[in-house]
Parts: sequence; structure tokens; C-alpha cells
Amino acid sequence: MNELSEDDFKTMKASIDAETQRIQEQIRALDAERSTMEDIVSQTEREIIDFRKSWNAAPANRKREIQNALFPEGLAFDPESRFFCPLNPSLVQLLNDILASFSLVGVPDGI
Repeated sequence: MNELSEDDFKTMKASIDAETQRIQEQIRALDAERSTMEDIVSQTEREIIDFRKSWNAAPANRKREIQNALFPEGLAFDPESRFFCPLNPSLVQLLNDILASFSLVGVPDGI
């Protein structure tokens, strides 16, 4: 007869309403999670990253990821300085300057 009884209609409506409510709750949860992730991403974009601390605390696979991100062309070993360095000479000089600044010990003149 292709007709629904009143009881069948009420049962079906209750089932659909419950499913709709469940889906809406999942959408709200996903929206909240997305907002949290966007907040974290924007916060990390604003903050300065301490590469030295990150490197020292990282396991080997994370160090490899950091190295590949910073030096996609790879690193070469300089036997003279006994350090790994980028293949780009200007970056080598920059790294040498940075390393030299870490090795300064003592007080500045005039103190």
C-alpha cells in the first residue's frame, strides 16, 4: 500500500532525529578541533623556535627531518673544521659565524 503507519512514522522520525543530533555533535567536535589546530599553527608561526634546544632534545629521526628541512640539498663534511656544512659557501660562512658566536667565553672589554 506504500503508506507508513503513524507508529512507523514516529519510530523513523525519532531515529532520524537521533542520527541528525549525533552528526551535529560530531561536526561541532571537528570544528572545535580545527580551531584548536589553527590556534596551535598560528602560535608556532609567531613564536621563535630554539633550534639548538630542539636539536639537542630530538631523537635521530627528528634530527634527520630538521636537517632535511634546513638543508634540502644535503650537508657536506668539512675536514678542516671537522663540521658538517651546507654545500653553499655563503651558508658555510654563516654557520661558521654562528658557531663562533657560541664559543665566546668571558666578559666584554671595559668591564
